[in-house]
Amino acid sequence: MIDLTGFGQEERPEQQSGDFQPIPEGTYQCVIDRVEVRKTAAGDNMLSITNKITGPNHAGRLLFDNLNLWHSNSATACEIALATLWQIHDACGLKSLLADAEELVNRNVDVRVVVEPHWDKDKAAGGEKLNRIKKYISPANSTQGKAEGSAPAKGGAKMPWEK
Repeated sequence: MIDLTGFGQEERPEQQSGDFQPIPEGTYQCVIDRVEVRKTAAGDNMLSITNKITGPNHAGRLLFDNLNLWHSNSATACEIALATLWQIHDACGLKSLLADAEELVNRNVDVRVVVEPHWDKDKAAGGEKLNRIKKYISPANSTQGKAEGSAPAKGGAKMPWEK
């Protein structure tokens, strides 16, 4: 028997729906919370990065980024992922790529976030939106402090897929 007496007998806690609305577009202070290799739906490895917002707005919210460094069918996807990985290293003040990606954990970065239609066509058809990290920025070079929901700053280096 597993004794559950004393756990919520008096009051039921409010349940979390797990349905998070996207945060407004803007630049947010974050810490890299977790870095791990995960599988894509196609079975390839990808580098999955979890960023935790530290403030001042939306502290504790998580922002996810998946880098398809090992995409088996698209050299372009690999190039984009590598460019983003370099951007993360630059934002952390690193001059070369670390041998161990887990060494990125607990480093501070600012991220520019946009809101886009959901990647799942059925969810997008229903109007669902999600956040995407558009750019990693060094906290020292950031325009952070802009009001939540403000438009992302213009300028700076473009990613390979941006025209």
